[in-house]
Amino acid sequence: MLAEGAGLRLRDVGVWRSFSDASVQWWTPQAGNPPGGFEADNNNRVYVGASGEGFAAGAEYAMVYPETGVDLGAEIARLFATVLFEIAAGDWIAEIRQADGTVLWTASTSMAQAYQLFLDTPTGGTFKLGDGDSIETGALAYNASAAAIETALRSAYSDAGITVVADADFLITFPTGNAGNFQITDDALTYATTGAATCTQQAVDGVELDLTVADTGLVLALRKGSAGDGTAYVRLTGVVVQTLANATNSQVAEEILDTAELDGGAITESDLLANRAVWQKESRLQALQDMAQLGDGEASWLFAVYEAPQFGPWPTEANWELRRDDLSRWKVTWRRDAVRNAVRARLADGWMSDWLEDADSIARWGRREEVLELGDTTQAEALSLAQVYLAEKAEALAGLSLESDAYCRTPDGAIHSGYLMRAGDLVRLRDLIPDQDLLIRVAETRATAAGVEVIPAGQDDRLETILAVQEQQLQKAATQALAASGGGGGNTITGATTVHDPVTLGVGSAAELTLSGQVLTLAEMLTPGEHTAIGDGSPHHAAVTLNAAADTLLSLSGQQLGVDAQAANMVYAGPASGVAATPTFRALGASDLALYWTGTGIDDIGVTVIANDAGDVTKVLTVQYAVSEVTGTQRGGGVATLEPGGNVVLCDDGTDELTLTCAVDGSVTLARTAGTDTFSAALWMVWL
Repeated sequence: MLAEGAGLRLRDVGVWRSFSDASVQWWTPQAGNPPGGFEADNNNRVYVGASGEGFAAGAEYAMVYPETGVDLGAEIARLFATVLFEIAAGDWIAEIRQADGTVLWTASTSMAQAYQLFLDTPTGGTFKLGDGDSIETGALAYNASAAAIETALRSAYSDAGITVVADADFLITFPTGNAGNFQITDDALTYATTGAATCTQQAVDGVELDLTVADTGLVLALRKGSAGDGTAYVRLTGVVVQTLANATNSQVAEEILDTAELDGGAITESDLLANRAVWQKESRLQALQDMAQLGDGEASWLFAVYEAPQFGPWPTEANWELRRDDLSRWKVTWRRDAVRNAVRARLADGWMSDWLEDADSIARWGRREEVLELGDTTQAEALSLAQVYLAEKAEALAGLSLESDAYCRTPDGAIHSGYLMRAGDLVRLRDLIPDQDLLIRVAETRATAAGVEVIPAGQDDRLETILAVQEQQLQKAATQALAASGGGGGNTITGATTVHDPVTLGVGSAAELTLSGQVLTLAEMLTPGEHTAIGDGSPHHAAVTLNAAADTLLSLSGQQLGVDAQAANMVYAGPASGVAATPTFRALGASDLALYWTGTGIDDIGVTVIANDAGDVTKVLTVQYAVSEVTGTQRGGGVATLEPGGNVVLCDDGTDELTLTCAVDGSVTLARTAGTDTFSAALWMVWL
């Protein structure tokens, strides 16, 4: 929005300036092949790592900013980043320095390192901890307390800052790193059944940096301190490079106006950081309009140039009033071409969300798709941005065209020349829609022979501007929520700032899960340096164990399950009698065989061998039997068959007789049918 005169210079002059760059695309490995064992990349971070043998003293590799051919348009003023530096072996130095060699930050010891020690409930024995080389604690008892382990480690490492906290396991923290290849160096623990003690490195937060810079380039370097083997890495996340500190959208606007020699205006400070304020081959006017569209993160602002530039919130009270009778012509149109009702987000690493759809909009306007190409952000935030974008674009925007007669009114009804209305004014439309007043923001006015054409300010439909607005709204909402909950009061570190107590990963979190600031990341693949830091021999998950019941059947060796050897003639079954219980290996009992029966003392009263309906009465019962007299000497055995309604004599010495009877209902009884002696018998039966 501008009048004739100096403001026109903003239209045609391009901006070539990076005010604030929150991407990592302009960080690049230094020219030339890296020394052996080094690697570097800008895969959603700025990373330099090294692992190998025989490094020369002073061997170094680095990431540099910006890449060759990129002109930032001004010196770098500030660098924000979260840095994580870890040394697994050897002596190393990490540096952030200016292109001229001025060191801005350096470290020669690891950031805090944390390990999870899981003993798996031993019942006896001892264990030792150390670096697998020259440092080792004395023997610690199987039931050692956190305090005892802490005392032993502080003594062995000569570091009074080491802490040990007990939970279901132990969390061991080395506040300045230098844990080396920390591990269980001697495992003499015993278990009631089986068990396995483990020691796994945990991910830790980095340190937030806020560095003052005065150069056109930056370097992140990793250097070997002395000749020898070693493994280490340094990584930057949450990187923001600013040529204007602080780069709020209002300060960016002021800087552009100063460059165009349009200073001295009314610029309201927004306190809203514009971390994607990068323009190349774009007009100053478009850049200023983008900054106005960001506003204060909640509503867009006004940018206008008359005698002096104006940048700030739109007025809340109407300057002018137009009534329906004052308008010579007006119309409302719907911008169908701007509708988007099927939206998905895609990140630079190839991840893509599912389609988000607005069914009502699709039914009204037809399916209109858009894939949002997003840069450096998380999957969760990308999904949030896509949801907000869909909500704002699912319905067509109204376009309003107004032509007024040569006059307008002030809010009190007094008539004035219509040519007094100008960009930046707020106009009330009275009764354009019956019984409603509309407030419109004037983006531009055009004088005609018949009167004045008023062009309202509409919502910006440039994708990058809309996404930037949404991103700032999300950030502002998060900050306000933190303030409302009483957040803040965190520790202050020299050269670093935290806005709340540090967020940490819980005990037992996998090493592949990392936390950087407010971003939680699950690595798809570990780099060689990260894998070495975890340890090739260490499990990357909690130890698998067998409970007491499973241990009777299975064996566990590392990651492999086996089957235990068993004695001959044993079966895996529930209890021989009583209530249900966990299966065990045992010998078969009589009750395990459904049609096996044995008994003694059988007399003329008889016993039931098979209950009613226990067999199939349409078949024949085949019986293998062994019978003997209790007092007498008669005994024998054999095989007999009988049908329902029949019987068979199993034993007869001429005086005493034992008979097996099958009733018509399928029940089977055994009774003495002659004599006085009693019998013992064993029967194996099957229906055929």
